[in-house]
Amino acid sequence: MVLEFHDNVNKRREQQEDEFHKLANLTINDLLEKIEDYGDNVLQIDGFDIDYGNEVLTLKLGSLGTYVMNNQTPNRQIWMSSPVSGPSRFVWDRDATAWILSANRSKVA
Repeated sequence: MVLEFHDNVNKRREQQEDEFHKLANLTINDLLEKIEDYGDNVLQIDGFDIDYGNEVLTLKLGSLGTYVMNNQTPNRQIWMSSPVSGPSRFVWDRDATAWILSANRSKVA
């Protein structure tokens, strides 16, 4: 009986982890495409570069600094490091169907 409960908990965790990975990867890949398009067609910044590998997105904006986003699977969060505002953590809110900034619970548009 205890073993069945443990198996159900593990299955639920795996499903949550799979769901998180799908959402986080879709979000970061969508952001990557938008930034690449914007960078190629609009931005005029020396040192602009964007790279995505091993679930880490790195955006270099020359003298404006480097931003890094990555999945934090154990916490079910996306983390962003900014040279302007420091670290930010985002969690998925199923009810709002949006990523929410953990610090102030604001919805990311």
